[in-house]
Amino acid sequence: MDYQKTLAEVRNFYTERLGENIAGQLIELARPAFALTAAEPGEATGQCRFGGRPLLEPGTDWPMCEDLPLSLVAVLDTDALAPWLGDLAPPSTGLLNFFYLDSDSKLSDPQAMDLDLKLPTHDPRKSAVIPAASSRAVKVTPPARASVFEPEPWTAEPVIALPDLTSDPAMERIESGFYIDHQIEDWEQLPAGVTSEDVAFG
Repeated sequence: MDYQKTLAEVRNFYTERLGENIAGQLIELARPAFALTAAEPGEATGQCRFGGRPLLEPGTDWPMCEDLPLSLVAVLDTDALAPWLGDLAPPSTGLLNFFYLDSDSKLSDPQAMDLDLKLPTHDPRKSAVIPAASSRAVKVTPPARASVFEPEPWTAEPVIALPDLTSDPAMERIESGFYIDHQIEDWEQLPAGVTSEDVAFG
């Protein structure tokens, strides 16, 4: 996908239906992103995956939420994603390990739900992102009480991410806000490669 070409096509789509002013505001919110799907054998994008063990630099502390360890949910390999991301990810970011407080999976610790309900909904202690240089990262065995999900390699397909027109708070910044979704009937004409769901970055 050619990012600038597709972005121009998206601008034209919205301009024809919503006018140049709102189209311009929407395009300002567009970001390069990746649709993440289960990879076929041999088609994983770098070390991108769901679950498994984290890839951390030696000596890195395991993230905690009070007395419970967070659980690894995903690893993103920004070295493999860099050509599409441009300057969204700093050079040599390497691997990003995403952790969260697992309170609702079949693997979750019995006390995790009580802790989750006790803390504010968006409490920053419930999640963590830990970077690691690819050349120094090693697989780390999770501590007791952390959920360990079966690893699933991912394929990352470049897309253009736009806000969800019906629920994203970013739409409050745009004239007409959430109502613009109802002004478009032919969504199938939107250029391919544009999404607001299941993306990394964006």
